[in-house]
Amino acid sequence: MRCVAVDADKRPIDVNQAVGTTTHLSCAGDRNPLELLVVERNSNRVASAIQPYTNAAVAGDEQWERASGRGRLIWQDFIGSSGDPAGALQSNSPTAAEAIAG
Repeated sequence: MRCVAVDADKRPIDVNQAVGTTTHLSCAGDRNPLELLVVERNSNRVASAIQPYTNAAVAGDEQWERASGRGRLIWQDFIGSSGDPAGALQSNSPTAAEAIAG
């Protein structure tokens, strides 16, 4: 998997460039099993409100809590624009990586 910083339009940007209210990271895989992962976070690391996308089936929705913080994860399955299976993972917490990795 190779990742690059991108702007809101998913165009590559210099990692030293000033960012707006959100930051984005786009990661391309080899389709075994991941083709594309896009991560979007609030630049100020404040938790954001999340809701399931209306065009995708909810596969899971969980609250989590650890000593480092708490939050919510939503993951969904859908068919991508290419017709291939795809998925979405949303988190409302700046420390969600700990919840996923843990």
